[in-house]
Amino acid sequence: MNTNLDKNGLTEDEFLALYKTKNYQKPSLTVDIIVIRDNSLLLIKRGNHPFINTWALPGGFSNFIESVEESAKRELKEETNLDSDNLTLVGVYSSPGRDKRGWVVSTAFSFL
Repeated sequence: MNTNLDKNGLTEDEFLALYKTKNYQKPSLTVDIIVIRDNSLLLIKRGNHPFINTWALPGGFSNFIESVEESAKRELKEETNLDSDNLTLVGVYSSPGRDKRGWVVSTAFSFL
């Protein structure tokens, strides 16, 4: 139990009792994996909206119980049948309005 007081004079337990998650918007987390083999970029054809039938990087939504690294490994296996313990973080993309589905934060990894 943390008994330190914050700037409002609350202990951690008191703060958490008052904390309302509904006061904060929550993004959806997605992962994208850049796969390069023999100087070629691996793309998949989207089967769902938005952007159905267009080319995309392998990837998808993170599950609530996964880290983004675990999500990337799972999506890579599901969509390409490739296994990887060697993913490298490329970047995080979170610009508002970048996705028609709402606030989506994408974490990109490379698998070379």
